Amino acid sequence: MSIHSRDYMREDPSKRRGPGPGSWSIVTWLIVINGVIFLIDRIMSGAISDWFGLSLTGLARGKIWTPLTYQFTHGSVMHILFNMVGVFFFGRTLLMMTSARLILKLYLLGGLVGGAFQLLFSLLMSDGAHIVGASGSVLALLFAVVALLPNQPMRLIFPPVTITPRIIVIFILVINSLTLLMQIVAPNPTQPDTAVMAHFGGMLLGWWYMKYRYEGNQDRYQSGRKKKRSKFAEKFGIRIITKEEQEKAKREASEEPFVNDEVDAILDKINEHGFQSLTKEEKKKLDRSSEKLSVRKKRNS
Repeated sequence: MSIHSRDYMREDPSKRRGPGPGSWSIVTWLIVINGVIFLIDRIMSGAISDWFGLSLTGLARGKIWTPLTYQFTHGSVMHILFNMVGVFFFGRTLLMMTSARLILKLYLLGGLVGGAFQLLFSLLMSDGAHIVGASGSVLALLFAVVALLPNQPMRLIFPPVTITPRIIVIFILVINSLTLLMQIVAPNPTQPDTAVMAHFGGMLLGWWYMKYRYEGNQDRYQSGRKKKRSKFAEKFGIRIITKEEQEKAKREASEEPFVNDEVDAILDKINEHGFQSLTKEEKKKLDRSSEKLSVRKKRNS
C-alpha cells in the first residue's frame, strides 16, 4: 500500500479551501516563485540570473543576498523542470508527515549549505563559478525523505516506475561522485560545470537535520548516545549512573522503610498467633503500611 493511500495521510475535505494563493501549500508556493523568477529572467535576457546568482566575485562586491536568491534562479527550462519535479514529489511527501515550516527550513538551509560547499570548491579550484539553481535545496528535501522513509515506494511520472527513495539516493550519489571526479581530473574551462558540491551540501544537510535535529528523532538519538557511552565505559569496568537513577536512589533513601519496628512486631505476632490475634489498631497500622508500599511501587515502576 502506498503512503498516499492510507487514511491518516489523506487530506480532510472539510479543511480544503477554494482555489487561489490562499489555499496553496508551501510546495506550490516554492514552485510558483521559482517559475515566476524564471519567466522574468527569460524576459529580461538573463539579468535576474546575473543579479541573483551566487559567486565569490558577487559576494566580494557586496551581493550578500545571493546565498538565498540563487536558490530560486535557474539557467534553462530543463534545469528548472527537473528541480521543480523534485520539489513537488519530495516536498509533498514531507508535507504529509511534517510541516510547511520544516519544508521551507530544509529548502533554504539546504541551499545555503550547498552554496557554501560550492563556493569552497570554487575557491580551491580557482574557477570563479557563477551558481544558480535549487538542486541543493531539492536534494535536502530528498535526503530528509530518505531519513524518514528509506524504503517507501514512490511512483515517478517519468520514467513511469515505482521506486524507493533509497534507490534514488544511490543513483544520485553515484552520478554526482563521477561528475565530481571528472571536474577534478579533467576540468573543462569552456563549459559551465554542474554545481556538484552544492548537491553534496544539500544532501548532507537534509539527512543530518532529519536524523539529529528533527523533533521526532531527537529523543531516539539522545537515548542511543547514552547507551553507546554506557557500553563503552562498561568495557573498562566503569558503571555510569544516570541522573534519573541518582534521583531515584535519593528518593528511596529518604523514604521511611516499609517494615519498621512496629510493623515487624505485628508480623511476628501474626506468625505466632495468627491474624485473628491482632487488635483493631494493629490492623490499621498494617493496612496503612500496605497502602504506602503500593504507592511506592507504582511510583518506582
